[in-house]
Amino acid sequence: MKKLCILLIFLVCFMFLPTNVAVAETVFPTFVITANSAYAYVEADITSSKIKAFSNKDKVSLQLEEGAPKEYGESFVFYRLMSPVESDGTQYYYILAEFVTQDSETILSIPSYNAKTNAEAVVYFKQEDEFVESEITLKKNQEIFLYEGFNQKSKYSAIAFMHEGKVEYGYILTSAVAPNGINPLIIIAVTIILALVGIALAWVFIKRKKVKLKAKK
Repeated sequence: MKKLCILLIFLVCFMFLPTNVAVAETVFPTFVITANSAYAYVEADITSSKIKAFSNKDKVSLQLEEGAPKEYGESFVFYRLMSPVESDGTQYYYILAEFVTQDSETILSIPSYNAKTNAEAVVYFKQEDEFVESEITLKKNQEIFLYEGFNQKSKYSAIAFMHEGKVEYGYILTSAVAPNGINPLIIIAVTIILALVGIALAWVFIKRKKVKLKAKK
C-alpha cells in the first residue's frame, strides 16, 4: 500500500511538471576587421576580383566549421563571409584571414600582459602585405599582450592592447617591445660581450701560436 501511494504521488507530480523545455541559445561569434580597410574577394584567391567592402572595426559574420572559421585558399588563408555582399543574396565573398579577429567586445580584459612598450609606439594595421600607420600611439611602459609570441628579428610584432576601454589588435615596431622577463638591451649587451670574448680568445690563441713558432725557430 505504501509503495502504491508513493507511485501515485510521483505520477501527480509528473503531470504538473512544466512541458516547456528550455533550449540553450546557440551563440554565433562575430568578427571584427583589424586593418584600416579590407577587400572582399569573389574567390578565395588574392588574384580574383575584389571590392573595397570594409573599414577598421567593421563587424562581419563568417562561415564556421566546428566552432571556428572555415579556411579556404592555398597561398593565403581566406574566410568566407556569411553575409552576402550582393543584394540578391546569391554571391558570397571571401576575406583574408589575417584581417579579422573575433569581436573584441566579447573580451572584458586581456587575461595577462606579457610585455610593455619601451618607448612611445605608433600602432599599425595590416592591409594586405603593407603595414599602415594608424592614429593610435601607445605611451611608454604601456602593457601589451603579444598574442603571436615575440621574435626579435621581426620588424613588427602583433599585439593586443587596451584602448578607450576596449581590447584592440594591431602591430607595433618590435624595437619598441620589451617582453616581460626579457630585456632586449640585455640580449644585445650579452651578444656584444660574447663577441668581444670570442675576439679576445682568438687573439690570445693567435699570439700563443706565434710564440710557439718563434720558439721552434
